This record gives sequence, structure tokens and C-alpha cells, in this order.
Amino acid sequence: MPITIAIIAIIVSLIGGGAAGAIINAILNGCRDTRKRRSIFLGFLRQWQTEISLPHRGPDNLGIGYNPALDCYYSRLPSFKAEVERVRDAFADADKFESLTSRLGNLKKEDWQNKKDSDVILHALDELIAFVV
Repeated sequence: MPITIAIIAIIVSLIGGGAAGAIINAILNGCRDTRKRRSIFLGFLRQWQTEISLPHRGPDNLGIGYNPALDCYYSRLPSFKAEVERVRDAFADADKFESLTSRLGNLKKEDWQNKKDSDVILHALDELIAFVV
């Protein structure tokens, strides 16, 4: 009888240890995945920030109404919205994340208010980057 109890105890501890190991592994993989997604999102934001802040040369100085900062903003907006969906669950303060991403993703001409459009876009980007970091 004591050998049977010892065998049962060993089997139970092996099964319990395996389950605990699987749970710990799942938690660690989830944390690693979240960090990786946040890092990719941050890289996307910084690249977009750099593209908007670069000095632009070309047709904008011909007086035809072309605005390179706005063109860069609007051309990357669909990618931004896709990236937001990938990382939406990676932030503890979901309301603040939603507020910042919504602000950046919905800028309109009315938001400029006698400011350079690139400054308005970059300010919204800076706020979101500060939150992500």
C-alpha cells in the first residue's frame, strides 16, 4: 500500500508540474508577444514621424497646393489603422490608447488653426509615442 501511494504521489506531481510548466510558458509567451507587437508599432510610428518631419523639396513650392506632410499623413493612414488593430489589446490603459490613436487617425483641416500641418501631425504622433514608450 505505501508503494502505491508513493507511485500515485509521483504521477500527480508530474502531471501537476507539467500543467504548471505549460501555464507559466503560456504566460511568458504572451508577454513576449505583447512586447514584440508594441515594439513593431513603435517602429512604425517613429518611421512615420521621420517621414513627415523630413524637409520636402519639389512641387510644393510651385504654388499648386501640394502639401508633402499631408500627403505623407494621408498615404500612411490606412497602415496606421491596421497597426492600431494589431496592438489594441497590448495596452493597460485602453481608453487613453483609444483617445490618442483616434485623435491621430482623424485629423482634419480644421485642426490646423493657423499652424503648420506638419506640426499638428507631429504633435499628435509625439503624444502617442510617449504613451507607447
